[in-house]
Amino acid sequence: MKTVVTSSEMKELDLLASKKFAIPLVLLMENAGADIARYVVEYSNNNKINTPTVLIVAGPGNNGGDGIVVARHLLNIYENLSILLLILTKHPYQGEARTNYEIIKSIAETDSRIKIIENKLSGLSKFKPDIVVDAIFGTGFKGKPQGIYKNAIRIINILSGYKIAIDIPSGVNGDTGCVEGLVVKADLTITMGLLKTGHLLYPGKEFCGGVKIANLGVSYDKLAKTNTFLLDKEYIHNSLPKRKPDGYKGTFGSVAVVAGGEGYSGAACLASLGALHSGAGLVRLCFPENINTAVEKKLTEVIKVPLPATEQGSLAISGYNKIKEIASKSNIMAIGPGVTTNQETKKLIRKVISSTNLPMVIDADGLNNITVSDLLKIQKQRRLKIVLTPHPGEFERLFGVPTQSINNNRIEIVRELTKKLSLIIVLKGAPTVIGDPMGNVYINSTGNSGLAKGGSGDVLTGMIAGFIAQGASPADAACLGVYLHGYAADIAVKTKTEYSLVATDLIKFLPKAIKDIIS
Repeated sequence: MKTVVTSSEMKELDLLASKKFAIPLVLLMENAGADIARYVVEYSNNNKINTPTVLIVAGPGNNGGDGIVVARHLLNIYENLSILLLILTKHPYQGEARTNYEIIKSIAETDSRIKIIENKLSGLSKFKPDIVVDAIFGTGFKGKPQGIYKNAIRIINILSGYKIAIDIPSGVNGDTGCVEGLVVKADLTITMGLLKTGHLLYPGKEFCGGVKIANLGVSYDKLAKTNTFLLDKEYIHNSLPKRKPDGYKGTFGSVAVVAGGEGYSGAACLASLGALHSGAGLVRLCFPENINTAVEKKLTEVIKVPLPATEQGSLAISGYNKIKEIASKSNIMAIGPGVTTNQETKKLIRKVISSTNLPMVIDADGLNNITVSDLLKIQKQRRLKIVLTPHPGEFERLFGVPTQSINNNRIEIVRELTKKLSLIIVLKGAPTVIGDPMGNVYINSTGNSGLAKGGSGDVLTGMIAGFIAQGASPADAACLGVYLHGYAADIAVKTKTEYSLVATDLIKFLPKAIKDIIS
């Protein structure tokens, strides 16, 4: 997994690296500029640009200093090129940025390949660079670009050159990904040392283009004490439950699924299939008897357990003892998809959740039928094995956090609640984040807008339960389910497109996703 930090954490790491390894901060800036220059050269070579024309827009802080270093390294690399260095700062540079500013000013006095303009934008829109380097604001920026900075961003976006942002596109909040005004639309973002949360959260993520990490000559991963991570293939490969060659269906666990209601047989079936296709040995589906015909048509390999139904076609409380019996034969329960919020069914769901001594994945109406108080009544040792899988609307109803607040600060909100409640939360969305009771937060790197369809979440619920059945910890199972669910969607859209992807496609393409991970 890749370590992810906030802008303030990165600043502290720079100071720690400088102190621990006796590295001057000016050398870190030097290494940053050198590596960014390398990416400029790489792009030029790939596009057969032998004499590049480069615009570098350097802002008032260390981000601007990085841009100035890039200019100097490009002058050392190319015998023939043209650099326009636009300096935008209302106050004199300080520290390492000032040192590099003085150096480039001296070079420009005798080197005709570089021209420096300070605090003027006239004529800039007529410039035709091959490459534009955005070094206006770094990851510490918050708010809305104003004045000359706003106008510079507007011109950068108009220019046709390939746009490289240093650390993060100017105008994006490096911690939250929030955008309040104009922002640079980058083709490539080269960040310093480690990924920042703002690279991974929308809307900021869509302005970053590709994201690369500059090598500053320091192993920041080993220095960082953060507990935020980006899921990747290597972690998923290592976390997949191993398949014993002499195993049988009991070896790979049994899942009890409590789901379905009138009009929602699909939710019950998709959750069951998600559990089977993720590797569970046996799946038993408890559902109201009125949807039996639909369930029998859709499921072959799942054991069907029809239960008494209410007048509205949802699960009746009289089915409780049978659910308890099925639970006694199971390793994990997935509960909620399609059960509705019928009042009698609500009593049943609360009773099952409070009394069933199994690891549990609670989704959809399972979440809509409970309260935080219901969760806190459950013994802490059991809560450690509970996974909640809300989308923002369900999250708001359960925890009282407005959807907009969730989207602006989903990482820290999830971290706080999972520690407080001692359970795992999978907050679905773009991106989905997973929090565990230890305060770790995992950000998913897979998936696309094709997942924004009814039934997708039901498949995910079953997948997480299936991985727990095979022996994965609830936290690992949540990460496995979320990553592979998104990865299956990424494979599917290559032929299906994001418009046409439906939940059953996730079942079809999940085997290919898993095969790709284990190969």
